[in-house]
Order: sequence, then C-alpha cells, then structure tokens
Amino acid sequence: QNSSIYWKNLEDNLLLTRFFKIVDSTSIKLFIDFTDIDKKINLNTEYEIFGDGLIQASLVIKNIEEDLPVLPRFGVQVELDKSFKDLNWFGRGPHESYWD
Repeated sequence: QNSSIYWKNLEDNLLLTRFFKIVDSTSIKLFIDFTDIDKKINLNTEYEIFGDGLIQASLVIKNIEEDLPVLPRFGVQVELDKSFKDLNWFGRGPHESYWD
C-alpha cells in the first residue's frame, strides 16, 4: 500500500470548519479552516487582499496525528483569470522554489 495515499486524497476529504472575514480601511482578511473527515489534521488558510491588488496568502497544516504517513511534499496550486497581467512570485530561495 502506498503510504502517501492519505495525502494524495486529502483534497477530496476536507471539511470546512470555519470561514470569516475582517474588513478594515486597508484590506480584507479571509480566514478559511478545514479538517479532514477523520479529524487527523487542521488546515488553516488566510488571505489578505489589499486595495492596490496585492494578495498575501498563508497556509498552515497543524495538529497532524502521529499515525499519519510522512508528508512527502507540500504545495499550493493557484489559478488566476487570464485578465491578470502583473504577477510577482516571491518563493523561498536561494534554490528553485517551483514557480511553474
């Protein structure tokens, strides 16, 4: 059995646990939290959207149960509308950060 199958199928097994927003004079913050159907992890996402179009995103996996297989790698896919023309990627370095 492939020990990473849990992580591969995680997207299909997430339940929304919390969603709220905070609006202030400079930005809108969105907080979106998930757990898996077995409640073995918590996934916390935060997006802050500024008036100039800047979007800052944060994604954290917390409370991972000890019996889960090792997480082989962790990434995020983002799809943007083709009308977005100005995009900057600030990946971690000094080595490749897989922007493609």
